[in-house]
Amino acid sequence: MYSIWCPFTATIQTASKQETPRVLCIILTTAAKWETKGRAVQNTWARRCFIAVFFYSESPDVRIPEAVALPVPEGRDHLTAKVLAAFKYAFD
Repeated sequence: MYSIWCPFTATIQTASKQETPRVLCIILTTAAKWETKGRAVQNTWARRCFIAVFFYSESPDVRIPEAVALPVPEGRDHLTAKVLAAFKYAFD
């Protein structure tokens, strides 16, 4: 059984007692789009995920408590690095 840390500790504790298939949804967003698109995803299809973890690029002036900040610059040029950092976070 895999164990990961995420801001939703109660969900992780419940996950260890489940026998049904579990799906971890890794959702990439930006700080600028969190309030509109990120919240919409959180309130709609992210509920279907067993665990939904949102990731955004770290910024000194932005703090999103429901998401994990990644030390990757923002932008399409860094999307691969952002995905790899999210996978590393999920598997560590």
